[in-house]
Amino acid sequence: MSYSLIVKEVEKCDHPLPHQRVKRISGETGEVKWHHTQEEAIAYIEANFFDYFVRKNSTNLRLVVGQTPDGQKYLKTLLDNGTPHHLLELPDAAPLETVNPTPIYSLSYLATIKPGH
Repeated sequence: MSYSLIVKEVEKCDHPLPHQRVKRISGETGEVKWHHTQEEAIAYIEANFFDYFVRKNSTNLRLVVGQTPDGQKYLKTLLDNGTPHHLLELPDAAPLETVNPTPIYSLSYLATIKPGH
């Protein structure tokens, strides 16, 4: 069973290739603020631990793992054709160094929590 998370912000970098501009995604679930690097989010999606969504005009667009011709994985929505433009359109997240520290939980701990709690 996977947990659903709504992505509200994206920390971006100035890489020339759009699929490499996403550095970190973040959002809020209840009182817990979360942030995952692109690599962490890809691993969570592939492990069926989290499902990520971007809200666009009252519709939730699911994030999926895309792959470049040379095999590099990146995040995009189901509606994106190669370039993760729906994700890159989200507001900028503050760099992680400026974010107040929040507890970091291991996957094994998170797996013990029931959805909705």
